[in-house]
Amino acid sequence: MAEERAIHPASQEFLKILEDIRSLHLAKSKDYGSDTDPFANIRNGAEFVGISPWRGCMVRVCDKIQRLKTYCQKGTLVHESVEDTLMDLACYSILCLVLHREGESDARPDAAAQ
Repeated sequence: MAEERAIHPASQEFLKILEDIRSLHLAKSKDYGSDTDPFANIRNGAEFVGISPWRGCMVRVCDKIQRLKTYCQKGTLVHESVEDTLMDLACYSILCLVLHREGESDARPDAAAQ
């Protein structure tokens, strides 16, 4: 408990958001993933257009950035709040990192031996 109090309030909020991202990922994986792969939708979309999964995820990151750009220009969003967009952007960024690491691991010569 003393350690929690030593953490700056801004960092406490950051850590709370990380927990929110965890919950969001677990919930959305049930809707978008499969029983065997929480990233199935991203992998399937990337395969459909012939790119690596992490690059497919980058397209989704760009979509969220475009929404934020629209918000900055117009001051409003219709279908999703700025907070929802930022949470999705954070999630997609982490998904992209995971998928990139997977791809890099698959591309290493010693990956076949593992």
